[in-house]
Amino acid sequence: MAEHTTNDHYDVLIIGGGCAGLSAALYAKRYELKVAVIAKEPGGLITTTHIVENYPGVKTMSGWDMMDIFLEQVQSLGVEIKRDEVVSVKREEDMLFHVCTEDTCYAASTVILATGTHHRELGAPGEEEYRNKGVSYCATCDGALFKGENMVIVGGGDSAAKEALLLSQYAKHVYIVARSTIKPEPINRKRVEETENVTVLEHTQVKEICGDGTQVTHVILTKPYEGSDTLAAGAVFIAIGHIAQTDLVKDLGVELNERGEVKIDRTSRTNIPGFYAAGDCTDAVWKQAIISSAEGSQAANSAYEDLTNDHVRPT
Repeated sequence: MAEHTTNDHYDVLIIGGGCAGLSAALYAKRYELKVAVIAKEPGGLITTTHIVENYPGVKTMSGWDMMDIFLEQVQSLGVEIKRDEVVSVKREEDMLFHVCTEDTCYAASTVILATGTHHRELGAPGEEEYRNKGVSYCATCDGALFKGENMVIVGGGDSAAKEALLLSQYAKHVYIVARSTIKPEPINRKRVEETENVTVLEHTQVKEICGDGTQVTHVILTKPYEGSDTLAAGAVFIAIGHIAQTDLVKDLGVELNERGEVKIDRTSRTNIPGFYAAGDCTDAVWKQAIISSAEGSQAANSAYEDLTNDHVRPT
């Protein structure tokens, strides 16, 4: 429960400070709306991406550096960035949305949810025991800590391939363990195939993560590799997808799909008037930074249209 309620009333509050949230803030500010972004760690999950090469205007840049540019731009326009964590969103009798952190509640005529996702866990024995002791979900963050070790990447998508390529710079050898076949972008598949210290193990899974009590030492595979189901490794990186961070709005009545993603239309509107969503927390099939930015800008435009036409203002 928030300790106090601020008297500030915003036209739009944006929850989340990644590609979607900051793009929404940019457009909302250009529409001269009173807007603020609430995000515990502005930048979002893309800040853990080693290299971004598929965003227009960005030839090669780390996700962290790219989001620094986003953040600098919106701050230069005077957008308020509140570095805090939202714990509840409600719509009260005054028909305003009340967005609360642990300490403060803010009132807004409209809200844009841009909370993104968090890493999906593997669920194998040893994963929790060796978290931060060799088990990681971010190669960019932790890869250099295990220089000279054998490393395992669990996953078969483009993220797993890119993580493996990054880790190959530090590792003695990198093993990509995929339960079916790997399906990265063609350019990254080619890079994996051309990298000598990367081996792809398809149609197998990590059954268990093992260690000596202080660090990961090996994994147990469901299918033997070179005659053994034990694969020596000093680190295991999990890259098997993400889960939408939408628990915050379940009680609000926002419609979700079977994966817990917010259902939106092509204008980023939800089933709740005045409530919009953008980015990886939505049911958009393709999860890309450029899609998130597009949805964020669309959400801001929809909020502006609805506010201008008195569709969401309190009566």
